[in-house]
Amino acid sequence: MKKVTRIEEVSDLEDFGTDLVKFYIFFEKDDGNEVSIPLIIYMWDILRYLKDSEPDAAAYIDKVSMSIRSYGRKDGKILEILHKEEFLIYSFVKEYFNNISSEKINKHIEWSETKVSPSYIEDFREFERQMQPNLAESNARLFLFAEAVDEVVQKEIKRFYPEFFDSINPESYTKYDEILMEKVQELVSELDNFFFKESQQ
Repeated sequence: MKKVTRIEEVSDLEDFGTDLVKFYIFFEKDDGNEVSIPLIIYMWDILRYLKDSEPDAAAYIDKVSMSIRSYGRKDGKILEILHKEEFLIYSFVKEYFNNISSEKINKHIEWSETKVSPSYIEDFREFERQMQPNLAESNARLFLFAEAVDEVVQKEIKRFYPEFFDSINPESYTKYDEILMEKVQELVSELDNFFFKESQQ
């Protein structure tokens, strides 16, 4: 079993406009030195793993996630709350790492030492930025648009159906909010695709 030396959280929010978090896992090789290129694990990998191996932890994270009303991914927001509440997410990241096969770990070491340079990750992220220079702006606009539509629709719903909100119970409100967010997301995505296609003509 390889010893994890450090874990870094890397978010795509600033570069690509989406709250997607990856864990960079650095660990010791057999010679005692740290790998030059970390193994990269996505937040969703950890969540899938926990649903099978640690259902109580998975349920807690789901509860945190559901408490955050947000369009698009929200990995960073979830982690911010988990860290604040001293939930030991890194212990589960290490547990996930320890369950990766030795074959896969050794292949990563071989690949990182013989195929690429230590600057590979940053070079690749820069390549992604150049290939999709407007992605962050586009994603940010999409999420802001969704929130703006949501705000307007909610205002009008409450104007036309005030009696619903006068006597609403938590379960009914949750159902209502799920429908609202799903339909707003569908509308925003469809319009965004439409505007993109029209702009290409």
